[in-house]
Amino acid sequence: MKDTGKVFYDGMENIRLTDGVIHLEFYNLTRSGNEEKKEPAGEIVLSQQAFLRAFSAMENLVAQLEKAGMVKRRSPENTKPAPGDGGGAAVGGSPNFQ
Repeated sequence: MKDTGKVFYDGMENIRLTDGVIHLEFYNLTRSGNEEKKEPAGEIVLSQQAFLRAFSAMENLVAQLEKAGMVKRRSPENTKPAPGDGGGAAVGGSPNFQ
């Protein structure tokens, strides 16, 4: 496979289905003083089949992270962070794991 480079995103802003194609919109966080802002950073467009393969791969990765104790899945009734835990980011403080 040809190396086309790597891009870092802080998170995913939106996922949408348009004309049978899945669009994943990403953002990066920027700081100005005390204000943190989401800046659009890129988009990945996938066929439905490619999206399902990627989703399956991500589910497998989450299972591996859980098994290694790196993340803990929250139950639906317990989605609010505990008082004083700062949001409960499980991996590297990323808002994606809160």
